[in-house]
Amino acid sequence: MIARKFLAYTVLFAAVNSLCLEGVVGEDDLLLRWSFDEGVGSNSQNTVGVGLEAILDEGSKWGVETNGTAKSGHSLDLSSGSGRATVINETRLQASNAFTYMFWFKSNGIPSDYSLLLSKRSETYSSYFVQVDPGGGSLKTILRKYGVYYDTGSIPFNANQWHLLAFTHDGEKMSSYLDGKLISETVQPNPVYVEDGFLGIGGTADGGSL
Repeated sequence: MIARKFLAYTVLFAAVNSLCLEGVVGEDDLLLRWSFDEGVGSNSQNTVGVGLEAILDEGSKWGVETNGTAKSGHSLDLSSGSGRATVINETRLQASNAFTYMFWFKSNGIPSDYSLLLSKRSETYSSYFVQVDPGGGSLKTILRKYGVYYDTGSIPFNANQWHLLAFTHDGEKMSSYLDGKLISETVQPNPVYVEDGFLGIGGTADGGSL
């Protein structure tokens, strides 16, 4: 199993194709939100609407603010190779013509191979995912459109530092932001691939790889 030396904190999904650079989205626009701030137990509650809690895998741990493994309060600690959280499929999680996801993450190690921070997959195909490059110095936001995977290019980031990653799609333009700054964007008019797979936070939901 590939070691995923990452911490995740606050995952948001919004039905908008724009976002504030401070990482704040209007409450009415939010579709889903997990804070991973519970600190105990085996799940993180979706704080928007009902249902769709994030279930922690046995290899997951809770990070804590006191030792730097949480931005505030607690976090989802993915430092174990099998550490991840899983959310069952539902239409709010499916890729659409206009959607945004956003989350905080921090690297506390050097992965030896490709690692995943987020993956929406059914069998062997993913509609969207975030992939960290070997060595842990950069990542890519990737979207599947009409059978082809597209990304907005490599996004460098610093280890041992919390970062806010956001990706938004308006139907044609794919845009990636890091810490409130537009890093890269790509225009691709093909339709988004929609699937019925679960969402994996810190890997694929089934513990596999792409």
